[in-house]
Amino acid sequence: MLSENAGDIEEKGEQDFYWNFRHGEKTSAQKICKGYFKAPPGYTKPPKNQQKAPHIKATIDWVHGYRGSKCRNNIRYLSDDTICYHVAGLAVVYDPEKRTQRHFDKHTDDISAIAFAPDKKTIATGELGKSPKIFVWDSHTLQVK
Repeated sequence: MLSENAGDIEEKGEQDFYWNFRHGEKTSAQKICKGYFKAPPGYTKPPKNQQKAPHIKATIDWVHGYRGSKCRNNIRYLSDDTICYHVAGLAVVYDPEKRTQRHFDKHTDDISAIAFAPDKKTIATGELGKSPKIFVWDSHTLQVK
């Protein structure tokens, strides 16, 4: 049964409770609701942090941004008229004619340095971190040399 009286609501059922909207007495309402929600018979909760990998694979469609702080000479035109720069832990090879991006994603931390060889095809990128890595790679194939 539900009745209203000047903003106060009282409900009678298995247990009586009183909910006063003016004074925000939430605890009495929470106490009564706690016993109402129970798992169905035979339900077993799956274990947390399962050791299985998820069934999906994440892919990068587009990278927005550019790292311009604490870096110098980190953007360059390459031999095939693409542009190479880095954002976070990715090196991006952008083709302005096709408006597409390709991503070199071998780093495990943010890239802090990038160097371009005179052939305008070979690139070296270095990362931050406890044991940082440097990769020398081909901008056309995105393969490590």
